[in-house]
Amino acid sequence: MKTYFLIPFLALLSALTPLAVDMYLPAMPSIAGDFNVSIEIIQTTLSTYLLGFAIGQLFYGPLADSYGRKPVLICGLVTYLIASIGIVYGDSIEQFKWLRLLQAIGGGAASVVVSSLLRDLFSGSMFSKMMSYVVLSMTLAPLVAPLIGAQLLVWFSWPSIFVALAILTSICLLVSYIGIKETLPKERRVAFNLPQVFRNYGLILRNRKVLGLMLCGGFNVSGMFAFLTASPFVYIEYFGIDAQDYGYLFACNILGMMVVTWMNAKIVMRFGYQQILRAGIIISAVVSVLFWLLNMNLTFGLAGLVVSTVAYISLISLIGSNVMTGVLAEFPHISGTASALSATIRFGFGAISGLVISILHDGTPLPMIMVISGCGILSFLSYFILTERANKDS
Repeated sequence: MKTYFLIPFLALLSALTPLAVDMYLPAMPSIAGDFNVSIEIIQTTLSTYLLGFAIGQLFYGPLADSYGRKPVLICGLVTYLIASIGIVYGDSIEQFKWLRLLQAIGGGAASVVVSSLLRDLFSGSMFSKMMSYVVLSMTLAPLVAPLIGAQLLVWFSWPSIFVALAILTSICLLVSYIGIKETLPKERRVAFNLPQVFRNYGLILRNRKVLGLMLCGGFNVSGMFAFLTASPFVYIEYFGIDAQDYGYLFACNILGMMVVTWMNAKIVMRFGYQQILRAGIIISAVVSVLFWLLNMNLTFGLAGLVVSTVAYISLISLIGSNVMTGVLAEFPHISGTASALSATIRFGFGAISGLVISILHDGTPLPMIMVISGCGILSFLSYFILTERANKDS
């Protein structure tokens, strides 16, 4: 498959899990009504999905390093497809929960294999350039997914969301089977050994440079998950804008990320991913401080909150793609394992940030402002305390 077809397709693959996480959010009340359960019960299925995704990734990475990228990807997509179809025909909340867990386990394969496959084909700043497009897709998907889900809910019923996911997965499965070639030759594969898998995870976590990069990326993207959790309440209920205008404000974040991702792809080959990453983290930290100072008293109202949120979220794909470049450059021989651990940290931190938002909820935008600002500062500290010091020591 040619590069100009491969990169968009890998970006689509990487979006499967974020779409599954967020497309059904607008449908939660409808699902609760159909199954005759409380909305709180349906909300727990989101945690179930994130748990399955985290568990699946931890094993898909080592499996991809042992058996190759393509077989693991195909198995994961088949699992995801079966679960999506099962959800459409399920008739109880218990079936819905278990099938969501199965769907998440299958979805973890795509996320791991995409990063590993790119690392097999590209290296250094070229990898960062290609990865920036994939990370953009991973970051845009949670922002766009609720809008897609809402439109499907308007025209159809909630099962249509999972029909759409099943159709999309079928297309990805067909293209993967026909068009994707194996990128990990047999001589570069490592034997699958469960104790060795956990030793490899320990090896990665003991590397201060990589640990700093993973924590930096995890905290940074957690700010976006905090926004996803809190923004419907803040924008619609607190500030009183309607759902259509909420969609337009959402689109501002998407536009910002697209612009910054395009800039990263243009300049990373000239300056190198390390310089771009360092600059991005510093700018993000400054934005985080300003986010708090400008919005803690809501002096500038909704306008100040929207502008500062766009500034923060726009940098996420730039930081994320260059973080992955640094992580996989340190462990090219177990890139699947490294990619899996990094993604697990990102989604795990994202789930925690959403939980913190829920705990701190006080009927104002302040919890969202606090968590987003805190995530940006923690991202900065993780990088400069761990990664920068490790670079200087070496």
